[in-house]
Amino acid sequence: MNDKNRTIIALEKTIQSEASGTEPSRHVLIRYGVDLQTQVTVATLGSFMSAKATQPVDVVNVQLKGAPEGVQALYAAILAMPEGPLAGAAAIYAPEAAV
Repeated sequence: MNDKNRTIIALEKTIQSEASGTEPSRHVLIRYGVDLQTQVTVATLGSFMSAKATQPVDVVNVQLKGAPEGVQALYAAILAMPEGPLAGAAAIYAPEAAV
């Protein structure tokens, strides 16, 4: 299946959390806001130690120019960023349904 048709559920990149002293590697979009006047989007991603973790150990805030339409477009825009705390992250996709 083409990645464009798959649903991104998180991003993967190990970062150093100064707040918790840990190295979370899974980042899930928990909220975002768009300033319609300036066309700037701020996304907050919760940083988790694993897929099974239920509470983030930290958060990462990412600022983007523009107003991506929907969660998938927002994840794609973050993945395309050449700089920032999640630059170079990989997409984690929802499991594919069995046929």
